[in-house]
Order: sequence, then structure tokens, then C-alpha cells
Amino acid sequence: ALLTVDDIYRQPVGPASDPKSLYALLLRFVTWRRERNWSETTLKVQTHHSYRFICWANERGIGYAAEVTRPLLERYQRWLYQYRKSNGEALTSRTQRTAVQPLQVWFRWMTQQHLLLANPAADLELPRLEKRLPRTILTVEQVEDVLSQCDLTTLQGIRDRALLELLWSTGIRRGEVERLKVCSV
Repeated sequence: ALLTVDDIYRQPVGPASDPKSLYALLLRFVTWRRERNWSETTLKVQTHHSYRFICWANERGIGYAAEVTRPLLERYQRWLYQYRKSNGEALTSRTQRTAVQPLQVWFRWMTQQHLLLANPAADLELPRLEKRLPRTILTVEQVEDVLSQCDLTTLQGIRDRALLELLWSTGIRRGEVERLKVCSV
């Protein structure tokens, strides 16, 4: 499960009280992003993965951003590649990419804020994503059956039918539909 930003505030790592520590800089970065209205979902995911990196680095005696080098980040990438979940499965390339991308953003921010002289994550090569197809595709008859379940005599049924039509005809994701504004449709 992803740690929330509040969880991370309650679980300091390494030399947390030093303003130059990775942990302190992560909290500063979160504050900076919140001030700029980044979505809480983005904050949660990116903060979780950055925090996991801090924990990993701390286990190796690294507690400060200035100590992070490209070879260290590449070592972290190898660790992610070799990591096995409790069921013995490797992390997908998508999960590995999701774990490394926030580090690129965070280290770029540190460089832009003049907290680091150079960005160790600048030229990191991210894992390539495998092309994934949907596991099952509905037949036209199945889609028509689902659409016919909406009661078009009620406002809720009309709304549901419109949402289903939008999802089916455009391929838009559920989360994208949630964020749609009525004036955008």
C-alpha cells in the first residue's frame, strides 16, 4: 500500500532534522508542490516512491542529497529490477519506472532551487514500458447489453448511459472522466 504524505511526516528517516538531508528536502519539496496546487494523488504517489528511495539510501549510509550520484541511482534501479514481491514476482517495468520518475522530478527541482550543483538523475534511462493490451475485450453485443441496462427514463440512467458511451467510444480512463468538467464535454 502507498504511504500517505501524512505517514511520511510521521516517519522521519536518517538525519531528518538537518535541512540538507534527503528527508528534510523531500518535505520541503512536498510543501512547494502543495503551494502550487499539485493533485493529492500525484503528491501521494511521488512522495511515496521518493521516501522509499530515501529509506533505501539510508540503509546504505546515504542521508544527504549531495551524496547521491548517478551510479547510486543506477544501483537503485538495479535493486528495483532484482526486487521480488512477497509472492516472488518481480516488479513490472511500469512499477520500476513509476518508482524512478519521481526521483528525476525531485532532483531536477533541487537543482533548480540551487540545493544541488548538478542533477544526478538528469540522464537516467528509465525502463521501457511493455505494450499492454486489455485482457478482455467486450463484443459489440456485450457492450450493447451493458448500455441497455441504463434506465433512460431517469436522469441518473441518462447520466450513466452518457458516461458509458463516453468511456466506450473514446477509450478515456476512469480517472480522466472523474476530473472532467461539464464545460469540457
